[in-house]
Order: sequence, then structure tokens, then C-alpha cells
Amino acid sequence: MGKLASERARIEAELVAAGGGEYGFLLGMCGDLSDIIKDIDEIARKKSEKERAAFETKVKFSRKVRRKAKDLGRFEKEIVQQFEEKHITLDHGRKMAEIVKLLKSGKPEKARHDAAEFLGLIGKGERLNEIDEEISRQKSHLEKKKRFLLAQISDLEWLEAQQEIDEKKVQRHEETIEIRMKIGDMRAEHIRSLKFMPFAELIKKAKSESLEGFGFPSIDKNNAESLIAFLKKSGLDGKSAAGLLEMSGQSEQKMRHLGIDLPGFRQEILGRKPLFSMIDSMHASDFLPIESNEALAYLSSQDGHARGIVARLQELGKTAQEDEGEWERNQAIQAKRKKLAGTEKTLLMRSLEELKELEGVLVGKEGSDSKEKKSGGSLIGSILGFFKGR
Repeated sequence: MGKLASERARIEAELVAAGGGEYGFLLGMCGDLSDIIKDIDEIARKKSEKERAAFETKVKFSRKVRRKAKDLGRFEKEIVQQFEEKHITLDHGRKMAEIVKLLKSGKPEKARHDAAEFLGLIGKGERLNEIDEEISRQKSHLEKKKRFLLAQISDLEWLEAQQEIDEKKVQRHEETIEIRMKIGDMRAEHIRSLKFMPFAELIKKAKSESLEGFGFPSIDKNNAESLIAFLKKSGLDGKSAAGLLEMSGQSEQKMRHLGIDLPGFRQEILGRKPLFSMIDSMHASDFLPIESNEALAYLSSQDGHARGIVARLQELGKTAQEDEGEWERNQAIQAKRKKLAGTEKTLLMRSLEELKELEGVLVGKEGSDSKEKKSGGSLIGSILGFFKGR
């Protein structure tokens, strides 16, 4: 990077010596002059062959020659304007004017020879542009590395500032997680027992234990009695909700073969299929939410083993918020320690200082750019602005 910065400073000094602080205008004029010389060279090469071409081709070629002659006229005016605005020196203006005369008099080779000084400046401007792009890429790379180092240093300092972990709080939260998993298993097992309980017994249990308050699917008394009567009449009173759901997917032909009353089957079984489906999918519903104290109390009443577990969960709930916060802090600390394993702050600080030294080279380059802007704009901005305007 140091070599690039030195080369940039040298080239820029040469351009400033040639065109002053606003050398971008001179480079723009040099670019226009180079284009004109190339076009006239091409016209000169094609002139002899076009003389033997068809009339229409000759006409087109003649128009091109006239357009180029107008370009030369406009360029002469541009030379005067740029000199009057103090963008180019009198010496440069005179030299360019002499080159235009040579082009008008049909001496492109001589014009190219005399324009060598200006054509050389174009090469320097292009090289300066390449250097600026490379420095910009290197600067972007440095910034990325710097952000990475600063983030690591920040993480290390965060770890250094952390107080010692309260292991009791962490253990309590982990116990809470374990208990909730056990209660979740108890809930799933209880729901499974309901799904495979004889339907008549399930309906009776749901009413007597007010399961609708915990999210059990609702069925009114009349519909329940009608369904239970049909099941008893058809010898299906031992069927569970899961069994009835399976039956609802069978054909009427099979029901007829089993001696099932088809109108009753359509009304009581097929008509209740959504109810059976809801009961069958209770495990994935909001039925018996373990976050609810009422639901936990109900589970405790169904299982003696659950009582002690639920009681312990309620006891842990008194410090749940602070225990969870400490557990999360411990997780963050462990994750950062793993991420920064083997990383030393002193080495990071040394690497950061090295990056800052490299940045110092760029700061010098940027300072030069700032001076250019104060005197009329940076190289790239001047050239792009000049060409866009032409």
C-alpha cells in the first residue's frame, strides 16, 4: 500500500505540475484531442478505398469528414474557453491549437507526434484512477478487518466485565425446563387416554370435569345424548373418538355389511366427523395449556405423581424471571468463550495498531483528495464531470 501511495503522490504531482490544481480539465481536453486524432487517422486510412466505393458509400464518408471538421472547430472554441476560464495554461492552449492546424492540413502523423505530451498525460490519469480504485479496495478490506478486531475486543471486554455466575439460579432454571418437559409428557399422555376412552365415557368425563374450560371441543347435551344413543343401539358404545374418526372414513357399503343403520350413520358419525377430528388433534391444540395454573391443578388431580412435580414448578415460579435472566447470561458467556477460545486481547490490540498504521497511509492519500476538492474537485470527479458535459 505504501508503494501505491508513493506512486500516486508522484503521478499526481506530475499532473498538478502540468495542469495545476484543476488538472482534470486538462485531462479532459487531452482525451478529446486523442479521440479526434484517432478519428482523423481512420479517415485518412480509409480515404483511398472510399474513392473507389459506390456513390452512396462516398456520400456517407463525406458526411463523416464534414462532421469531424465541425468537431475540430468546436475543439478550437473549447481551447479558447478553457484558457479564458483559467483551466489550461496559455502554453498548452497554443500547443493544442497548433495540433488542430496540423490535423486540418492533413498531417495526422505530425499532429500525433506533437501531441505526445498530452497523450502521455492521459496514461498518467488512467494510472491514477487505477491506483485510486486499488487503494479504495484495500481500504475497504482494512475497514472490514478493523471491524472484526474491534468486535472481538469488545466481546473480550464484555467477558471481563461480567460478574461471577450464580450457579443456583442457573440450576433452578434448568430444573424448571426439565419439569416443564415432564409436565408436557404428562399432558400428552392424558390427552392420549382421552382420545382412546369410550366416547360415551369421554363425554361424561368432559361434562363432569368441565373440560371445555381447558379448551375441550364443545358438544351440547342433546347432540351428545343422540350420539351416545346411536352408538349403544349399534353396538358401538365401546368405540373411542379415535375409533369413530376412523369409522367416518369407511364406505357406507361396509357399514351396511356390518348392519349399521345408514341414516343414523350419516347423521351421527359422518355429521360429527369435525368433532372427532378436533378430539383426535387435541395434542396440537390449546387444550390443557401447561402455562395455566388451572390446567396444572387439573393434571395434578388426575395423577398423584404430578402433584409433587407441579408443586415444585410453582415453587420455582417465585424466582423464575431472575433465574431465567441469569441462565441466559450464562448461555451468552459460554457462547462468547467458545467463540473467542485461544484469542488474546494483547494480540488483537497489536493487530489493531498495525491496521491503524496502514490506515495512516490512506489518511495521507485522503488528505490530498481533500485539497483537490477545495481547489475544484477530485481527479475522478473532474474527469467524469468534464466528459459528461461533452
